[in-house]
Amino acid sequence: MPETDVDMGWDDILEGGFSALPPDTYIVRVSGLEPTTASTGTQMWNGDFVIIEGEYEERHLWTNLMVDAKLSPGAMMKTKGLISATKTKFPKGLTLQEAVDKLNEVRADMIGAECLAVVGQREYQGDVRNEIKRFMPLD
Repeated sequence: MPETDVDMGWDDILEGGFSALPPDTYIVRVSGLEPTTASTGTQMWNGDFVIIEGEYEERHLWTNLMVDAKLSPGAMMKTKGLISATKTKFPKGLTLQEAVDKLNEVRADMIGAECLAVVGQREYQGDVRNEIKRFMPLD
């Protein structure tokens, strides 16, 4: 089969993936919150967020969101921030275990919600990676 000179735009994928986005605040849509268990036994969600506007539209960002009653409330601050930023209805005055149980009930309600993601960079195994620092509401 003959080779072609057509640029398919796949060079960055074939060379190991996309480069890190510049630190900034991006408008994102929650596209996935997959429950999983860390190697330490901690319950969490693998969060998948897609940028919906601007130069980096359709690029994805990922973060782990803790949802484990064995952790301190502070360890779940990013999760709490996502609930607030997406304006997900969530009752107040719950114990930590009740809050974790409720999180698993409202997880599906957050899929498709939009918010702001404050994104930074960090080095991981010699590569620069993006890191979602926090979430904020759109308004």
